[in-house]
Amino acid sequence: MASETNITFENVKERLDEIVDAVNDESISLDDALDLYEEAVKLGMQASTLLEEGLAQQDAEVEADGGSIDEANAASVSGTERSAVSEDAGAADADERAEDAVSRLQ
Repeated sequence: MASETNITFENVKERLDEIVDAVNDESISLDDALDLYEEAVKLGMQASTLLEEGLAQQDAEVEADGGSIDEANAASVSGTERSAVSEDAGAADADERAEDAVSRLQ
């Protein structure tokens, strides 16, 4: 990804999907597949960081509103959190598929 200043889960997931498609192409060289695998691992780390930052920001907002983080977490999970968790799981799935494709090339 060219610019890393405004990375979102959507950007990460989109790129991981592109990587999976590229690695699943049987004509890809092993070197290219490994390069893409390394990129996918880095993207997974970025997705994890984005999730942690989002949760920390939400906790700070809850505390600023005078609420308890535990109460807010127990009360409900917002649509944004569900989406972030779902996309994080999607990134892990894409990483696993990329690993499978690389192993088939070996």
